Amino acid sequence: MIIPVPFLSPFAQNGDRTTVPQQDPNGFVNFSDGYTPFYEISLTANNPQAKAVERRAMNELFYQLSNNAMAWQQMTTAPWISGILGGYMTNAMVARDSSDGTVRLYRSLIDNNSSDPATNSSQWEVQPRWSSMRQSIPMPSGGSGVLDSSSEVISATSGVDSRLLTNGTWEFATDAAAQSAADMPSNFGSPVKRGMFESKLWSFSGSNYIVQRYSSIDGRVFTRGYDGSSWSSWTALLKPFDAQSGSMVYAKVAGTGNAFTASFTPSFAFSSLAIGAKVNLLFETPNTGPCTISVNGGAALNISNEAGNALSGGELSGFVTLGLGENRWFIETTHGIKSQISNAVAPENLVRLSQVQAMVGAIGNPEWNNVQNKPNVAIQGTAPNFTYVRLISPNPLIDLYFNEQSADFNFRIVNDADKQLSFMTDGSTSTVRRGLINQNGFRTDFDSSVGRKLILTGQNGGDVEFRTSAGVASKSIGLDSTGRMVFSRINSGVAETSAMMLTTGQWSFAQRPTFATGTPWDNGNFNPATKLTIGVKTDTQGTILSSPNVPAVASANGDSGWVPLQISNAGNGGASASVGFVRDGVYGLILGLDTDNVLKIGGWTMGNVSYPVLHSGNLSSFVGSSMASNAYNAVGQFGMFVVGGSGAGAPGTIVPGSSLVYCAAGWDGAGISPPGTWQLCGHVQDRDGTSGNSITIARRVS
Repeated sequence: MIIPVPFLSPFAQNGDRTTVPQQDPNGFVNFSDGYTPFYEISLTANNPQAKAVERRAMNELFYQLSNNAMAWQQMTTAPWISGILGGYMTNAMVARDSSDGTVRLYRSLIDNNSSDPATNSSQWEVQPRWSSMRQSIPMPSGGSGVLDSSSEVISATSGVDSRLLTNGTWEFATDAAAQSAADMPSNFGSPVKRGMFESKLWSFSGSNYIVQRYSSIDGRVFTRGYDGSSWSSWTALLKPFDAQSGSMVYAKVAGTGNAFTASFTPSFAFSSLAIGAKVNLLFETPNTGPCTISVNGGAALNISNEAGNALSGGELSGFVTLGLGENRWFIETTHGIKSQISNAVAPENLVRLSQVQAMVGAIGNPEWNNVQNKPNVAIQGTAPNFTYVRLISPNPLIDLYFNEQSADFNFRIVNDADKQLSFMTDGSTSTVRRGLINQNGFRTDFDSSVGRKLILTGQNGGDVEFRTSAGVASKSIGLDSTGRMVFSRINSGVAETSAMMLTTGQWSFAQRPTFATGTPWDNGNFNPATKLTIGVKTDTQGTILSSPNVPAVASANGDSGWVPLQISNAGNGGASASVGFVRDGVYGLILGLDTDNVLKIGGWTMGNVSYPVLHSGNLSSFVGSSMASNAYNAVGQFGMFVVGGSGAGAPGTIVPGSSLVYCAAGWDGAGISPPGTWQLCGHVQDRDGTSGNSITIARRVS
């Protein structure tokens, strides 16, 4: 298709022109005859009829032609001209200014029509815009008006059947309109709210198929379909909260006495449950005996235990799962009392009360008189003489009672299973060992009630002395009269002592101690205020790291040992050499030499990203390749488009790509719309997408 160069202004608009008449009796140029034969006579022939081509008349002719072409170029419809020769033919289209300043299109109803379209409606028919035509189309079932070409607002509260809405999008304006329409979905037993109704119909092999979706204003979505012969039921799509709230997982039990009821939301017919169905229930009040339950208004069925027996009371408490059997419910799980089925026969079985009573009854009461004055039997108040006493049991012990017949002992000697002899006090409720004796010697265990392990009593608080095999004192640990813990060593008869004040933790040494690997630091040779502590947060305000030996950066291509601070990856090829910057509790990022040897910034609060630090040495590499890889319609790219919609569009207006069509400067649309969202970069006079004043430049923003 040839696209002509558009006229920007009429030819000779500002030049000098002269009017060209319809006819001229003297043979000069006119619209009826054009340039007459007199213009062919040579001006040197001395013929008085010879005529030269007039410049101003030529300007006028080109002005008229270009002016008419611009009218077609700008409007695609010629403006109405008063007194046009011969009038307009039937079906001729003209544009006419109205008294309110609006330009309207008119179609001629007769031939030779020279009347004014603005005042003669019998000979001219106004051609409304398509948006005006839509407003005059009646809504189905009493709708209140059309929003656009594919959506309708329904406010009628009678006469609307959702099964007849087969192709398009409708909006129910009120809850009443949605609830009064026939065959609408139910919101889990509650009336549906206002919302958007979408329907699509298609035909295949002689059958019609329909898919419908209803989105209510409260976020509920319902779907159904027509398979060519019948409609399916409405299906509700669940929201995450439906599962999280638990309303669809269990029901709270109600009822009177042992006649329980339960109702689930959304509701379901009890008759739809098959044998084996499970229900989760919350019993806030346990049963007190045999009981029944009615689920969702169904029959009141008995509840049995796992063995199929009637309940005795207390079995149903807290969250309970019931399984449906033949005309009764069975307990699957419960937090109540477990029903006993038979006597316990394995360690994990629960014991029945009757089984325990039978076992205790069989033991009876022993006759202690029969064991008195027998060999190896100790009689109270006597002094028996035993060769030995042997106690054999899984945990042998001896309890001692001082002058009382208390139910609890005063002191217990226990032989533990780990072959340790333990000493206990404070009765049978105590589990604290006061001391232990085993093959490694004697030790005491911590007693939380008294806060100490070993109690030593002496003139200065007591101490522990260590002696050689010859019985000579060599070392001691103890408290002196001032409350200090004293450590002493006897060296050639002279005591060498170190001590710690328990109340302050302060140590005192006779001399500075030495270690095998070096000299310990103290306040005489170490000032921590001038040092940095590794691995902790340290205030380094005013700290300056300096080195006078760092050359110019371009020359520093050798050993880096002279830099004042060096950040390293410690030889780990998979690690970067980086430092972190953080505004405490607000934002943090990493700056460093990445594993590809490029200085980057990213990580931390910025997320799993890294961005190269651009400089003159890598600018063309990163920026150039990034720009070259962008598609012509990528975010940030520009394009020339015909803009659809209505009304003017100011620079900065955000529009969807679906309302744009790629075009050339002459408004020749390519029929291709870009993806994403775009921002208008120029002014659009009319976004109807039908003329050159709908063209502008736009930039993709998302």
